[in-house]
Amino acid sequence: MQDDRKGVFFSTHITSDLEKIADYITFINNGRIEFSAAKDDVVENFGLVKGARELLSSDLGKHLIGVRENRFGFEGMVKDKRQVIRLLHGSAVVEKPSLDEIMLYLTRRTRDNV
Repeated sequence: MQDDRKGVFFSTHITSDLEKIADYITFINNGRIEFSAAKDDVVENFGLVKGARELLSSDLGKHLIGVRENRFGFEGMVKDKRQVIRLLHGSAVVEKPSLDEIMLYLTRRTRDNV
């Protein structure tokens, strides 16, 4: 039975459990709330960007939470994929990330080799 006036607090690091159970997620990292939103909104708003390294020197860099470079280009996470899609004009691929990928980027916040 669903009751919108009540909730369950579920603390876990197992993101597959969250994807199955949660409606809303508050993600706390080192005592700081990174986001608190409906689970579906989180995965719809964040984006996993893949493209050529040359794009890193553009305005895209301001939007990246973290980035990993490889010999083919880069992969990075952004919080507002719609804004980045408008910025890139199709010059990179923007994919829907998993909850696990979002949380990994937020906890690591690395910019390898940049």
